[in-house]
Amino acid sequence: MTETDEIPGIDYSRASMLRVQADRAVAFLEPMRAILGKDEDITFIVTSDTIRVRMRDNSSVAMINAEVDIDQAVTNERITDAILKDSIARVRFDRFLDALKTFGEENVAIVLGKDRIFIQSDHGRRTIPLYYSEDWVEPKWPEVSLSFSAFADVKDMRRGAAVDTDSELGDCLTIDVKENGAWSMIVGEDRDMSEVFMDIGTNDTQERMRSTYPRDYVMEILRRVKVPTVRISADKDMPMQMEYREEAYNVSIMLAPRIKR
Repeated sequence: MTETDEIPGIDYSRASMLRVQADRAVAFLEPMRAILGKDEDITFIVTSDTIRVRMRDNSSVAMINAEVDIDQAVTNERITDAILKDSIARVRFDRFLDALKTFGEENVAIVLGKDRIFIQSDHGRRTIPLYYSEDWVEPKWPEVSLSFSAFADVKDMRRGAAVDTDSELGDCLTIDVKENGAWSMIVGEDRDMSEVFMDIGTNDTQERMRSTYPRDYVMEILRRVKVPTVRISADKDMPMQMEYREEAYNVSIMLAPRIKR
């Protein structure tokens, strides 16, 4: 382990380590900033073959469940090497993400020690403290059955969400689904409205369906994802689920419906 042998005080028989291109790690983490405020922590649940993140925002409006399949990541050369031990690591999110960004496209070794996490390349090292909380409990991912599902172009969704209106629903995004699965995204209402028509999806109810969600959350997520297509699932007055996959990881984001004023 040439990149990590020089880190002092590390017991490599107990530490977890992976080598990855820094910008690829950033692409995985960046969308999570959409629901995490400044100075909040992120918790990584590490096993021998996965790294999982499950968290919700302080307002319980949004929740993220993300998982890296280590074997798949190595096979696809997204991670060049990994030695993982069962552990839980809690670190301040903005410090960790911003530190990764400083390494650009460099290959880095990320090492999880007993009380700190290291990011090291051939040109430098960043050390960040870990935090512990005995009462921390992993949030339970809600199991919901959603009748509507469709794949959506991220650029089209960005275009539909990035609209300012004076309408009462200008701060909301409405999913409008017709009986045959044709659907659109709406911001605003009546004379002050933007509507973007999307590709036809599947509507199991075969009934007209409308549900409204906080537009600022949707915009922040869409601005940060690095994939061209996401899967949208929704139902009347139910959460919206946004899912996407990369070669080595999958991410699910759930947003609570917004109550119309």
